[in-house]
Amino acid sequence: MFLCQDMNGMYGTVIQEVKTSNIGREAALAAGFSDRTPSHTVTMACISSNQAITTVAGGVEFMSDVPIRHSRKMRSLLLRLNRAKTPAQRLSLLATIRPDFFAPELPAVAEFSSGETMGHSADRLAAASKMTTLYVRTSVRTTRRRK
Repeated sequence: MFLCQDMNGMYGTVIQEVKTSNIGREAALAAGFSDRTPSHTVTMACISSNQAITTVAGGVEFMSDVPIRHSRKMRSLLLRLNRAKTPAQRLSLLATIRPDFFAPELPAVAEFSSGETMGHSADRLAAASKMTTLYVRTSVRTTRRRK
């Protein structure tokens, strides 16, 4: 019999949201696990679940509200504006704004170091685990039927 208090948690992310940087902890608490259950967030793309002995599956969807950041130049300016003491200092800083400050930084759906996308990673993992194309086709068809 599986008991929540006996569970150690591990959750993975692909794109992290700043407001909930430890999504594993938040998900475990929201699911009713004890606050004594160690929960941490692991960012290992597709492979996180392969590290667990017991798995509690969960998901958090961020692609409909992807965290888009200001450019590095804009972030630097905003921090300096926050430290400015007088209105004159603030106006002086605001006068340095250029159009390229407004270019957003979009998150990449790829590993930073390797550039590998989730699709390529999934294909590589499927090949390594000898997952057949029949299994993949069946899984895709089942998913389509559910929609």
